[in-house]
Amino acid sequence: MKRSIRHIFIPGILIFILSCNSNHDKNHNHMHTTKDDLHREMELPVRLVRVMSLTPSITEILYEVTSPAKIVGRTPHCNFPTEVIHKPAVNCFPLDLEKLISLKPQLVFAKADMLAMHDAQKIENAGIHVYYLKYLTCQDIVNSVAKVGKLMDEDTKASLIADKMTMRLHQLKKEADVMEEKPKVLILISHDPLYVFGINNFASDMLSYAGAQNAVTDSLTHPFPLVNREYLLKINPDMIIELGDKNSLTLGLFDRYPELKNVNAYKNNKLLTIHEDLVARPGPRVIEGILALKKMIHPNEK
Repeated sequence: MKRSIRHIFIPGILIFILSCNSNHDKNHNHMHTTKDDLHREMELPVRLVRVMSLTPSITEILYEVTSPAKIVGRTPHCNFPTEVIHKPAVNCFPLDLEKLISLKPQLVFAKADMLAMHDAQKIENAGIHVYYLKYLTCQDIVNSVAKVGKLMDEDTKASLIADKMTMRLHQLKKEADVMEEKPKVLILISHDPLYVFGINNFASDMLSYAGAQNAVTDSLTHPFPLVNREYLLKINPDMIIELGDKNSLTLGLFDRYPELKNVNAYKNNKLLTIHEDLVARPGPRVIEGILALKKMIHPNEK
């Protein structure tokens, strides 16, 4: 009798296990249709297990929402979190297509203005999908965290992160709305040539949450416009915050263009620097970047 039960019971277990494996394989291979931020439609596996990003900010998002084991590569500029440096690096300017293909990602993430469409086409011709993310506001960054999490089958985790970021943004907006003084701030990308953050990008939005306004007017529609010293004199920023080296403003910009010493930022000694990654990367550290800007702009605020 025992032997008879055993003969019935063991095959039943095996059938159950095989059934579970079969369902797992079906789920693993199941596809769904989605669109990226450029409205490009694609069919992707529900369970992605090999992905990478060609933009440091999205690499940071991936590390926030999914297992590092699923991230197969990075760019040479991806340096946060520090463990990312152990991943194989793929050059993106110019694109090292051969190296990228060798890593066998199922999906490659890219920021809309950071990967040329013809390079995306080359990647897709190799059978690898490219998903573009586009950022104009801080809320777009938050939404991207949720989107990437959903694509990585990590909806719950990503939603919690996104909700927390949204709540923090709402609080920062309330604090900024009641500030009486909102100085005109110029965020300088480089001073040779003079590239600045224009009005139509997330960094300009960061300034509003930090209790300031972009000194660049809406007449310049490019997100990162090239300007001249005459324009800087015209907009007369109250404060200049540069990405990069602490001494480059005084030793570079104003030595090269002494007439700029007439702007309020110079006369009032409001020349500051901020770590490039906190402002130039639209990723999970955007709140940290806003708080850093706020501390510089309103040092006496709590």
